[in-house]
Amino acid sequence: MERQENLVEQYFSLGLQQREILTFLRSLHNIDISLRTLKRILRKLNLRRRKNYTNIHQVIRFIEQKWIHLKCMQNGFVVTQNVVRELLKLLDPDGVEIRKRKRLRRRQYSSKGANFVWHMDSYDKLKRYGICINGCIDGFSTPFPHNSNIDFRMGAETKIKMLNSAQPQAGMV
Repeated sequence: MERQENLVEQYFSLGLQQREILTFLRSLHNIDISLRTLKRILRKLNLRRRKNYTNIHQVIRFIEQKWIHLKCMQNGFVVTQNVVRELLKLLDPDGVEIRKRKRLRRRQYSSKGANFVWHMDSYDKLKRYGICINGCIDGFSTPFPHNSNIDFRMGAETKIKMLNSAQPQAGMV
């Protein structure tokens, strides 16, 4: 029984959910208990996810290094996402403001002229339906040298052929 409680405590501290704890106990340790028994063990060990919160000063010291709620949970801190969010506002107001605006800082580079730098990208959202949209854009101006919706399983050789076929269309030799 003590071994069982130690395993439950260990899996709980890893952040596993109750069903996951049951699965691990069953598959790795041949311990078959019901969900109700697991809840009883957790109550006996005073293990709760949302009631016994960690001291706020410990969380602040940790957040100064790691910024993620999940990391707090993985390191044994019991804290809500709202508390982490508010602490981040206090510790790094500029960073929070930048993330809040969701501003994308574009990289700057210089190009020698048209058709010197091309950017390729693929739209993968439709991949599960067998559709993959590939596009290529000139980095100097904005015309599309090439756009296709060919098979998503294509390799690098096919992509190079696609680029080569786009060169005459873009006025390149």
